[in-house]
Amino acid sequence: MTTSSAPKLEDLPDVIPVKTVAAFLGCAENTCYAAIRAGALPAVRLGRRLLVPKASLMRFLHGTTHTESTIDTQGR
Repeated sequence: MTTSSAPKLEDLPDVIPVKTVAAFLGCAENTCYAAIRAGALPAVRLGRRLLVPKASLMRFLHGTTHTESTIDTQGR
């Protein structure tokens, strides 16, 4: 029997750490950070942490992102 360590969408919190988003998508964290920098995956900064709203992740998965809500990952 094989168990997956990837979380299910319905089990994710309303704001998701990048590490968890990467596990959900099955990609590297750096890939998620690149998508955030490119504006493809909107995120918010809370202190030093980058968090992806669940609604943003769902729009990303459906191919409808709103780049105006993307933050500057350089902290400016």
